[in-house]
Order: sequence, then C-alpha cells, then structure tokens
Amino acid sequence: MSIKDKLEKDEYYEENGYIVFTEKYHLNRGYCCQSNCRHCPYGFNKPKKKKSFTKENMSNTINISEKLDLTKVKTPTGTDISCKGWVQEAALRMLHNNLDPDVAERPEDLIVYGGTGKAARNVEAFHLIVKALKDLEEDETLLVQSGKPVGILPTHKDAPRVIISNSMLVPHWANWEHFRELEAKGLTMYGQMTAGSWIYIGSQGIVQGTYETFAEAARQHFGGSLRETLTVTGGLGGMGGAQPLAVTMNEGVCLAAEVEEWRVK
Repeated sequence: MSIKDKLEKDEYYEENGYIVFTEKYHLNRGYCCQSNCRHCPYGFNKPKKKKSFTKENMSNTINISEKLDLTKVKTPTGTDISCKGWVQEAALRMLHNNLDPDVAERPEDLIVYGGTGKAARNVEAFHLIVKALKDLEEDETLLVQSGKPVGILPTHKDAPRVIISNSMLVPHWANWEHFRELEAKGLTMYGQMTAGSWIYIGSQGIVQGTYETFAEAARQHFGGSLRETLTVTGGLGGMGGAQPLAVTMNEGVCLAAEVEEWRVK
C-alpha cells in the first residue's frame, strides 16, 4: 500500500512528482513536527527575522547549552507502556537508557560516551523525540536527523518505526571545521557509533573485540597467552574500560592510567 492510499484526498496534493501535505493532514496529526512544512497550521513556518551567524551570536541562535533534567530520564521498566505499541516503547526505553545517569557519561548534556557522543541534538529535540515516539502509530515511521525529529510518515506495520541518520555530510564538506560550524549552529550533532542510535550498552559492547585483539597479539608474539606480560595503557571510559578485563582474560596484567577517579571505581 502506498502513502497516497492511506491518505484522504484532501490531505495531500502532488507537485512535481512529490506529495505535499495539506493543512488538514497536519491538523489530523495533532502536533507540529517542526520540519518547516509548507502548509503548517501551527505557525512554525511563519517568516522570521533573519539572523546572521557570527562568532558573537552563533551560540545564542539555539539553546544548545540547556541542561537535561535528569529526574525525567530514568529508564522505564515493567509491563506498563506509555507508547502505542511495544516497538515504539522499545525505542523510547533505548533512548532513555542511553541517557540514564547510571549509563551515560554526561547525561545532563545529552552525552552518552566518547567525549561528545550524544543521544539527541539538544534538550528540546530530546523532548520532541519522546513525544513523537509516544504519538507514533504502528503503521508510521519517525525520521530522526542528527538527533532531531524531522518528520513522521505513514508507512506500514512491517516498516521500521524509527529511521535515524547521524552526522551525514557531502564528502567535499566532510571535515571537522565544517562539522563544528554546523554543530555550533545547532544543525547537527556527533552521535558516535551507538549514542545517536540509542543502542549503547557500555564496555560490554567492546569487550569481545578488545579481547580478540589482545588474543591475536598474544598468538603472534607471546606464544598464545599474555601470561607474564604487562600491558600499560590509558583511559577507562565507556570503550577503554574494556581493556583491563580483556587483558586479564588473556592471562595478562594490565596497568591503566585514568584522570577521572570515578571511572576507576
């Protein structure tokens, strides 16, 4: 079934091969997706005074420094759900788990791990994602672009409930300077590998690969075991924290340096 088959005739029209949603469609949806839709009835696309992005005012164009209220991100558990289906509820719990104070490195800043790896672009975007997941029907798909919800499309029950794309840049502009400029304007975020996709599971996600790396080093250089060797390394964060366990699993001794006392504990 195509998208058009699921819409009323006065909920869309076609223009240059594209489907354009009418005001009625947006009103039936019940809230603004903040995607600057042409017929938005909620005032999001009203003409606004243009802002110049300079070093002096760039950080003020969007409140990217707002802190997340950690009392609102404890991961839901149990059999009671707040979404319209378990698939949506799973995504909601994954997002909350990524930012749970027991999991994330700096949850108040939406940073999960890796220094700058975020689960949502900013606090406003986080709350919009949560609202969208709770409103999402079982035949719809939520689109998330670099930590911000940008649309909900009618699809079908077997389609993905959420599609996420993070930090995508055209190769010519795919460099840190351009990325940092967009990040400062609140137009993108760095999602690391599993922060922006809401599937971070801590050091356990990297233990296997780290173990295999040390095991191969042991096979090639130390007769198949790290016994009677000392591995000196640094960093015990979400990824680096797998190193001591991986070394000892290979029968070696690990000496690790870490500047944050809480990571050692």
